[in-house]
Amino acid sequence: MNDINQAEKILCELQGKREAAVAHGHSLGEERTQLAFGAHALGDTKARKRLDEINRESALHDAELRSLDCAIAEATTRVNRAQQAEVSKAAAAKADEARKLTAELAEVFPYVDRKLAEAANGLIAIEKGFAQLRALGIGPGDVQVRLNVTRALETWAQRGLSRSWFDHLRDGFKYLAPHERRTFSEYWRAVEASLQNAIGQREPSVPQPPKPKEERAA
Repeated sequence: MNDINQAEKILCELQGKREAAVAHGHSLGEERTQLAFGAHALGDTKARKRLDEINRESALHDAELRSLDCAIAEATTRVNRAQQAEVSKAAAAKADEARKLTAELAEVFPYVDRKLAEAANGLIAIEKGFAQLRALGIGPGDVQVRLNVTRALETWAQRGLSRSWFDHLRDGFKYLAPHERRTFSEYWRAVEASLQNAIGQREPSVPQPPKPKEERAA
C-alpha cells in the first residue's frame, strides 16, 4: 500500500467513525426527548437518572465529534500532501528523463556535423575524381555523375528519414546567404537553453528549511 492509499484509508475510517458518532448523537437526542418530560414534570426518578447519564454522554459525545473533526482535517491534509508528493515524484522523474534525453541530443548534433562534413568531403572527392578521369578521356560525363549521385542521396533519404522530413528537404533546399547558414551544432546551441529552462520549470521545487532565528544579543 503506497502513501496515498494509506492516507485515504485512514481518512475513510475516520469519516466512518464520525458518521457512526453522528448517528449515536441522534439516538441520544431522541432518547432525551422521550425522557425529559417524565424527569422534569413528573419527577420520574428512573427517567431522571437516565437523563443525567444521557446529558453526561452527550457532553462527551460533542467533544468526541470535535476531536474527530480535527482528526479528519489532519487526515485530509495528509491525503493532499501524499497526492502532491506523488505528483512531485512523477514530475521529478519526467524532468530526469528529459534531462537525460537532452544530454543525449547534445552529443548527436556535433556527431551529425562531423558525418556530414565527411560525406561532403566524399562527394567533393567523387566530383574531382571523375573530372580527372574525363581529363584523361574516360569516365561518365558530369551530368550523368550528378544525376546518379543525386539518386543515391535520394535513396538514402527515403530509407533513413520520415516522409515529412524527406519532403521538406526535397522542397526546402536553397543556396543560403552567409548570414542564413547554420550548422547542426549552432542550431543546438540556440535551442538548448530553452530546453533546459523548460525542464527547470517542470521540475518540482524543493522547499527550503526555515532559517534559524538570530539569537538576541545578551
